[in-house]
Amino acid sequence: MDLFLTATTQPVLAIQISTILLIAGAICAVIAIISLVMKKRPSNALDSAAEASEGMDCAAIAAAILAAVGGKGNISGVDCCTTRLRLEIRDYTAVNEKAVKAAGASGVSLNKNSCQITFGPHALAQPVCVELEKLL
Repeated sequence: MDLFLTATTQPVLAIQISTILLIAGAICAVIAIISLVMKKRPSNALDSAAEASEGMDCAAIAAAILAAVGGKGNISGVDCCTTRLRLEIRDYTAVNEKAVKAAGASGVSLNKNSCQITFGPHALAQPVCVELEKLL
């Protein structure tokens, strides 16, 4: 009886082990590919901002935006994230949206006390923010 059970269960066990090894190998391959892809991506937002601003004159963009939003006197605060420049403004009617877009922005969102300038998928907001703060 023992010989019969051993002979019939060994092929099933071998198939299960080979299936498990095949699945584990596939999972390891996927993890290795993801790891390689992640190494090619910028390590943080500052790196991507530096890469995006290469070849761009962020000082000129900042100066054009400053003029388009009504100058120094119209800005009471500046903040940013990777793709957006957030300005606290005194008079929203002084903001020229077309001039802001002509300076390199992909979008402008206005309300009474703030102006958000979007740079789209490009990480230009941080370097432009640094240059804008120098002008203020």
